[in-house]
Order: sequence, then structure tokens, then C-alpha cells
Amino acid sequence: MKTWPLLGLAALALTGCQGGPTTQTVLLDVTKVAFTDRIGASEDLPIKVTVLVGDCLKFKSLEVQQRTKTSLKLLAQGSEKTGKNVVCLAYAAYQDVIYADTDTDNPARSNPFEVFVNGKSYGMVTVNP
Repeated sequence: MKTWPLLGLAALALTGCQGGPTTQTVLLDVTKVAFTDRIGASEDLPIKVTVLVGDCLKFKSLEVQQRTKTSLKLLAQGSEKTGKNVVCLAYAAYQDVIYADTDTDNPARSNPFEVFVNGKSYGMVTVNP
């Protein structure tokens, strides 16, 4: 009887048992986005984004996907626990997150300035000269 094939099968069986929980990055559901309707071309623009979180779904970040003089595109990201033995309680909560769009290293805004989160437009800001 050869020992090597048996050791290979034992190693394969042991690695299969290690499929524990993992965390993956996901886009969160956005329920509301709020911001002022008028702003100066180089003033800070605070944007309040409300996301849906839960037991296994946590807020991670608001990342700038793209910022031009006429638009801001944000991604609301979260981390989600997944795996064979992961149990998530069936509750959901809303979490407010504030993003401040500043003009440091960005071009000054011009009309119309549109705000997107996760690919959806949430409206326009009138830019005062």
C-alpha cells in the first residue's frame, strides 16, 4: 500500500473542513441622500447618505468613484459576512453617513452639479458663481 495517496486524501479532507465564515465587500442599499440645493463653486458640500445595514451587513465606506466639475459619483460600500456556518439575525437598521465634498484637489463645481450614489442620480445642486 502506498502512503502518498493516503496522505494526499487526508490533506484534501482537512482543507475542506476549513470553510469558515468570510467577509466580502458589497454595495449597500441606499434609502435616502440629502444635500443642500445651492452652494458656492468651492464651498464644502456635505452629503448625508442613509444606508441599510443589518446583523451580517456593516457599513464600510463611502468612496469617490469619480469627481468632475459637474458631478460627484459615490459608492456606498459595506462588508457582508458569508459562509456555510454564518447565522444572521433578521434585523435591519438605517445608518446615516456624512460625506463632505471639498474642493481640495478637485475642480471648482459648475452648473449643473449632479450627485450620484451607487450609480443612481439623487439630484442637482445649483452652483452660485
